[in-house]
Amino acid sequence: MSDVPGDASAPTPATDLAGGSGWIARFVRNRVAGNVLMVLLVVGGLLAVTRLDVLYLPEIDWKQIHVTVPYPGASPAEVEERITKRLEQGLRGVGDVAWIASRATANFGEVTLHVAPSGNSERVLEDARAAVSPIEAFPPRSAERPEFVMRTADASTKIMFAVSSRSASPLYLRRAAEDLREHLLALPNVSDVELRYAPNRELRVEVNEEALDEFGLDISDIVRKLAATSLDRSTGELWTSVGGVVPRVRERRRTAGELEEVVLLARPGGGTVHLGDVATVRDELQDTGAMTEVDGIPAVLVAVKHYSEAVTDIEVVESVRTMLESYEPPAGVQVSVWHDILLNTLDGVNSVLYAGIIATALVAVALALVLDLRLAMWVALGVPTSFLGALLLFPAFDLVISAATLFALVVVVGIVVDDAVVVGESIARQRELGLAGADAAVSGARRVFRPVALGIATTMIATVPAFFTEGAIGQVLNVLPIVVILTLAMSMAEAFLILPTHLAHGQEWSRWPLSAVQARLRRGLDRFRDERALPAIDLAVRNPRWTVLAAVGVAVAALTLVAAGVVSIGYQPNRASDRVLARLTYPAGTPLAVTEAGARKLVAAAERANDAIEERPIAQTGMVVGHYFTRPSRTSLLGGQFETNVAGVTLRLTPDAERSMTPEQVAGHWRNNVGDLGQGGSLIISSSGAAESYDLTLALLHPDEAVLAPAVHELAATLDRTPGVFQVDHTLDRGKRHYELKLTAAGEAAGLDARALGGQLRARFFGTEVQRNQRGRDEVKVTVGYPGARRGSLADLLDERLDLPAGGQIPMTEAVEVIEAQQPELLMRVDGLRAAEVRARVDSTVITATAVTRQLSAEALPQLAARYPGLAHRFTGDAGAFIQGLATLGYTAPLALLVMYILIAFQFKSFGRPLVILATVPMALAGAVFLHLILGYHLYFAAFIGVVAATGVAVNDTLLLMDRYYAIRAESDESAAQAVRSAVRERFRPIVLTTVTTFIGLLPILYVPSEATSRVLLPIVISLIGGLVAASVAILFLVPAILTMAEGVSRRLPGRLATSDALA
Repeated sequence: MSDVPGDASAPTPATDLAGGSGWIARFVRNRVAGNVLMVLLVVGGLLAVTRLDVLYLPEIDWKQIHVTVPYPGASPAEVEERITKRLEQGLRGVGDVAWIASRATANFGEVTLHVAPSGNSERVLEDARAAVSPIEAFPPRSAERPEFVMRTADASTKIMFAVSSRSASPLYLRRAAEDLREHLLALPNVSDVELRYAPNRELRVEVNEEALDEFGLDISDIVRKLAATSLDRSTGELWTSVGGVVPRVRERRRTAGELEEVVLLARPGGGTVHLGDVATVRDELQDTGAMTEVDGIPAVLVAVKHYSEAVTDIEVVESVRTMLESYEPPAGVQVSVWHDILLNTLDGVNSVLYAGIIATALVAVALALVLDLRLAMWVALGVPTSFLGALLLFPAFDLVISAATLFALVVVVGIVVDDAVVVGESIARQRELGLAGADAAVSGARRVFRPVALGIATTMIATVPAFFTEGAIGQVLNVLPIVVILTLAMSMAEAFLILPTHLAHGQEWSRWPLSAVQARLRRGLDRFRDERALPAIDLAVRNPRWTVLAAVGVAVAALTLVAAGVVSIGYQPNRASDRVLARLTYPAGTPLAVTEAGARKLVAAAERANDAIEERPIAQTGMVVGHYFTRPSRTSLLGGQFETNVAGVTLRLTPDAERSMTPEQVAGHWRNNVGDLGQGGSLIISSSGAAESYDLTLALLHPDEAVLAPAVHELAATLDRTPGVFQVDHTLDRGKRHYELKLTAAGEAAGLDARALGGQLRARFFGTEVQRNQRGRDEVKVTVGYPGARRGSLADLLDERLDLPAGGQIPMTEAVEVIEAQQPELLMRVDGLRAAEVRARVDSTVITATAVTRQLSAEALPQLAARYPGLAHRFTGDAGAFIQGLATLGYTAPLALLVMYILIAFQFKSFGRPLVILATVPMALAGAVFLHLILGYHLYFAAFIGVVAATGVAVNDTLLLMDRYYAIRAESDESAAQAVRSAVRERFRPIVLTTVTTFIGLLPILYVPSEATSRVLLPIVISLIGGLVAASVAILFLVPAILTMAEGVSRRLPGRLATSDALA
């Protein structure tokens, strides 16, 4: 490129740089080209923004395939034996699977395939389906077909409504929710609509025992007859004289009335016995006792989903809102918004955009106090121009506006500001040296082109490891290098093609009194440089070894703080949410009435807390009994199973702008008002919107349950003693009460066996499914069994009379011995070994989950393994994902550093000079660590992104300083110390301006009203500010000291080496 001087070390007079051709000169001399390019970037970027989708996070593939099988009426032991173990055997040969875990609970079995980091989850999903199909006689009778689910962070739920009514029956309320569902599904932008926490419909045939005895029937007769009346079968094609005919038998009774007309028995006298004569058929909702309320009113939640990428979330939600304006719900029913994905997402994005506008204005003001007003304005406008130019290219790379892309834009703020400041200040410097107009613009831009381009290239390379990071965090961060590269490419175009064009033409804008203020501040900055900074730098240069040792000491101290856990490393800060969730768990088998009472205590406590706070931060309260509340954006895999001992309460908070309290503070007030929940109730309250998850989850594995149990309790006790760790529990719960039925000698003598006993009792008390009918969009089961009043107590079971094979009956108490026992609520296996999970929540203000993980790995887990031979462990959850991500960075980050070194070495034609430049990297890291220590923050994963950003600016400025240093050495006979002093004197102002303007530009981000956004960006901003300040000090003091020390070493080298640069 002819714009660029041939060698950084060669003499480059300003007049030489001002001439010639090349892209810089062409744009400067054709001002239309620069303006057209700027309009293209700005207008094109603004238009692109209107079409970009807005998400908090993209859909994340958690590399997990879940195979679930509902097995109604089965105990955990039955589920494990007949479901999960058989699934494990069948799935063992599926490729790209790192490990297999299984969970067996009452009525439900689940096997999870953890896909290898390099595996394709969709292919594993298909292979799993193919592996399960050949399993013989699977699933067993009464179990449902396996369902295969690829776990993702489901971003498909766009908006959720609460359909509620004080007076409507549960069935009427469900029909109202179904009516809303039909209206929503009619919209072209809606892919699916789910009814959540709503009991399913069923046709329940409740038999009358006296009527059955009267007609000599039993439940099995009814089951066989109803199954026989449900048929849809072709008899085959018949060829007749008029052509082919296909006879078909289609018989299906779909309503209660139709079922009651089924003929069960023909009487000898010619009459018939119908189902309605011996049973009552009820068309209603399943009577589980589960309930859902919003603000104390019974409700059904309706979730709207959309999967296509062709339509944005904004368009989906807007179309739903428009439909709702004209929608009239059934009489007595109200429809309210329970969750809107855009409210928080757009609030966060708008907050960042607003902060960006303020930041641009602040940067312009700061620069205008030192530089000419026109120069300050165009330099400041370079930042939004570069960002909009990058946004213009987002659609080409399938990018959206999300937390991840906002990360990336914040990361490059300092570098974009630095590029514009460096080029603008260089042009201003050429004017001070006597050049004017286009000559000053071309010369100033050319003078800094090589070091700026090299600095940008190294920054691009530094972000590339994020693209190869594995695990869930890698899927969030893989957009980082793409956005960084796009933005920095636009920054190069703006700094070298647009900015010089604007600065080449016209006069200075600054007039008195602004010009007087600028002159005074420039003189003050120059006086500070000459009287304060340079003498201190001279001291560092005269004592280079002490300076280098001090820098090494600072870096070692920072690493020691991290290694010792004084500054803890964490996965991510607690995510702020617009809701606070509570999960209430009683011992297995607790009656539903006790659980409901506990849940209502939680609701009442929330109301008291809200009344006690003047701003009333709680907007809505939701309660479910029999399930846990999950995040609005997804459903829980195991949470769909009804349990009498669980409940959930969620508080939807007012928008961030309308309250001053954080979700944690609201959660604290709520917790303080709860009081005693009684009967061993366990409560988890989370302000992150995710009460169903733990901060730390660890599975212990051992083939012997007798060894596993004490190890689990010891580990739980260790966590209980760890400061900052709370709500520790494990999966070795004693479980529900079970009644084990054992045939007596009299029962066996009467001809009964275990199969007959189990079959009769299951059919009568749990019920037998005889058919399924499609009614609209729902599937309705038809079941036969006793009425609810006949199966509500142990006495009902003991009063039962059992049918004998030879005819007649025998009392239950004579044929069966009832033994009360308890079974575990959950049976886990990992890779075929018995397993148990130990789980805990972590107070991030005290310690991070990552720090706890490191402590366990260093002490407690090795001690347990020594005490219990054969014991193994596996970290799961976020901690496991973080460890996986760090493992990837362990080899990609050093590789990126090597590439950066090679690039710099190639440019400087030296092996030693890149080491001087990269010496600022550990100082940037040290600055970030110390600022986190001072502010009392943990070093979260996102903080390292901020360090990368700070090192990008540092490398850029160091390149400029060294480029100028070697140019001075080549152009004059100055000594190394004098040349360093001259280079620092010349580069002092742009280095200080870059640091100050970047700091000012980041300040508005610290005060964005969206709390969720500020928490996400805060670690980056802290690292960027701390790292930039430390790196700037290193550039001004450490780099000159190293260069001087290298010169001294060079002079002492004998012979041929003495004639060469020590850093060559």
